[in-house]
Amino acid sequence: MNEDMTKYLKQVMQKMCSYVDADYNKINFKEPQWFMKYEWNEGQTNEFKEWMIDLLTNNKEARIEIMNNPIKDKKRIEATVDFFIFNFGWKNKIEDNK
Repeated sequence: MNEDMTKYLKQVMQKMCSYVDADYNKINFKEPQWFMKYEWNEGQTNEFKEWMIDLLTNNKEARIEIMNNPIKDKKRIEATVDFFIFNFGWKNKIEDNK
């Protein structure tokens, strides 16, 4: 189902799935709105964001594969990760503060 995914994109998606106990192999990432099937909270989102920033900062191959302009620049990497999460991250869990 996800065989055509590139090496580091696959790693990112597997990591993202691990935060919500989703089975990477059972998700059809070509299906519209696949990212709406699970929810994560703000803490999970932030933890994933830090992980992905670290991956792109310390792995040139991952930067080349995932980023449009793969320079090792903190602001550009953070913007890339924010863009990724906004477009492909799980939907945000609404937490009741009562």
